[in-house]
Amino acid sequence: MIRPHLPLALLLFAIGCDSPLAPELCASPRGLNPLEIPIGHAVEVEVCHYVAAGDDLTYTATSSDTDVFTVTVSGKRLRVTGHSAGTAEIRVTATDSRGRTGTATHEVVAMPPWIGGITACTVEETDDGYELWTDERVYYNFHLVEVYDSLFVNGELYASGHTAWRPKGSYSGGFARWPWQQQRSAKCTYKLVFHNISWS
Repeated sequence: MIRPHLPLALLLFAIGCDSPLAPELCASPRGLNPLEIPIGHAVEVEVCHYVAAGDDLTYTATSSDTDVFTVTVSGKRLRVTGHSAGTAEIRVTATDSRGRTGTATHEVVAMPPWIGGITACTVEETDDGYELWTDERVYYNFHLVEVYDSLFVNGELYASGHTAWRPKGSYSGGFARWPWQQQRSAKCTYKLVFHNISWS
């Protein structure tokens, strides 16, 4: 399970005169306009609220499209899990001890942690024999921590790398030339794994 490095506040439930639990969006440190979540991973966020006269609130939450994401509630914490690329709404309802309720919605965008891979894989004949030419282009939708990537050629591991950090919105990769055996065909595949996602 992925946990943000900074506490995330999702919703503010303000006690008002006309509507005791009229919700407002809470000011957040980052990442909540909209809330972006990685497909295949879970993010935990907190509901922030103002409680009047010591009244405790209980919470429920639903997803407007469970194909995009699902949500579960434990106390004041929401666990949001991305399933497929898309945009949907999370609907959070607060209930006080007298049964009064207030509801707030917030946009959620689910996306893959990264996109891209090998865009070119060819064998070129040179004066000295053959070379394998590859082009790798990877874009990072989140801050990925401890990233390991691997290049497989014809099903076998050919090269691998490791970096401690890939910033959100950055690219990596480029053209590369590799020594190659005397054959004209090559099939390249790319694999990337990471240990965590950071919101700091």
